[in-house]
Order: sequence, then C-alpha cells, then structure tokens
Amino acid sequence: MAVLQDTVKTGISKSQAKPEPAITSSPKRLARIAGVLYLIVGIFGGFALAYVSPLVYVPGDATATAAKVAANADLVRVGVLADLLQATVFVFLAMTLYLLLARVHRNVATAMVILVAIATTIMCLDKVFQFAALRVTTDPSYASALGVAGSNALVLLLLDIHNYGYLIAQIFFGLWLHVQDVPPRAGRRPHRRRHLLCVGPARRLRVA
Repeated sequence: MAVLQDTVKTGISKSQAKPEPAITSSPKRLARIAGVLYLIVGIFGGFALAYVSPLVYVPGDATATAAKVAANADLVRVGVLADLLQATVFVFLAMTLYLLLARVHRNVATAMVILVAIATTIMCLDKVFQFAALRVTTDPSYASALGVAGSNALVLLLLDIHNYGYLIAQIFFGLWLHVQDVPPRAGRRPHRRRHLLCVGPARRLRVA
C-alpha cells in the first residue's frame, strides 16, 4: 500500500527510482591524490610567487623594476604559465578534499571549495597585470608614446596591482585553511598561523 501511494504521488515506484551516486574512492586513496596535488601546487606556486615575482618586482623603484622585467622576460613568461597551472591544480585539489571531507562535514567542505574558487579566480585574473607589465617592457611603442620614464612607471603600476591582487587572494587562501578547523576539534583552538594568513594580507593592503 505504501509503495502504491508513493507511486501515485511521484509517478515513479521506489524500485524504478535511481539511487544517488555514492563516493566510492577510499579516504586513503583520496588523501594520496590530494598529497600529490598539494606537491604540484607547492612546486609551481613557489616558483612563480616566491622566485619569479620577487626577482622582477622592486616596490617603489620603476626604473629597476622595468630593467629586471626586461632582463628576465622569458622567466616572467614561464612564471605566468606556472602560476596558471598551479591555480588550475588548486581547483582539483579542492574538489579532491571535498570528496574526502564531505563525509565528515558537507557544509564546511562546500565552503572550502567556494573559497578556493574565489582565490584561484583572483590569481588567474591577476596574472593579466603581470603579463601586461611584460608587454609594456618589451614593446618599444610604449616607450615611444609615453617616454621611458612614463613606460617604467606604467610597468611598476601594473606590478603593484599584481601584488595587491595576490594579497587579496591570500586572504581567501587563509580563510580556506581556516574553515578546515570549523567546527574545531574538542578542546582545540584554530591554529594561530591560519588566522594570520587572513589578517596579514589585509593589514598590508590597509597600509598600502
């Protein structure tokens, strides 16, 4: 009788209803995949953000910045590609962690994916300014139209914007780490360093 009533209400019997897909990957396998993706993000992100950007960006010195960008043009191009690659892998990392953590707290896992999507979108759009700075440096027409000093100032401005965009992305990256402790374990407070990853970039933006 109950099956007949369900069939009348929905038009589909329970035997005909399609079951929801289940997560079949084991937590250990998902954790290993996440570890590999973390490694890729760390290598390519570290190269682009910790090596290339400090090498060519001299805050407050337009002449030195333009000269460094021109001298390391190929390295800047590789850095842009590396950063775009790590941002893409970062999205797949968040998806893998979602499959792993949704078993424990689906809302927190969803929030984590959203924060990663925002952070990676900012990072990808931010690379436009770095590539534009390279274009201004390597194309003589900008120096002819704006003068050498004006061209150098434009390069510095573009890389300043690139730096500020990175700081904004860092805020969401810190929030992404922070939500992994929500709700925190019993008797444990969220890690102080994760809080600083959110507050630190925000303070630097305020000072700027």
